[in-house]
Amino acid sequence: MLDRLETAFETQNNFVSNASHELGTPLTAIIGEAELALRGERDNESLRASISFMLTEAERLNHISAACCNWRKPGSTVKSNTGSSSGQTSCCLPSNR
Repeated sequence: MLDRLETAFETQNNFVSNASHELGTPLTAIIGEAELALRGERDNESLRASISFMLTEAERLNHISAACCNWRKPGSTVKSNTGSSSGQTSCCLPSNR
């Protein structure tokens, strides 16, 4: 029983660590891109590219948050970053960047 508790604690710690990283990375990219877009004069094409990049990162955040909300639902099969598919995966966060 102690082993199961230890495993559950490790799983939770890994999830929190992975979630922090996976959510923080696109947020940092969006913030950085927005700061650059607001600096000085930029042409329309450059601004459109920045907005497109930010949209891509926001969609990635949306995908991550949806996966996190669904990862423990009974019967769900969310792929982990290790590529396995199971209803009880230890991490639901995508590894693609």
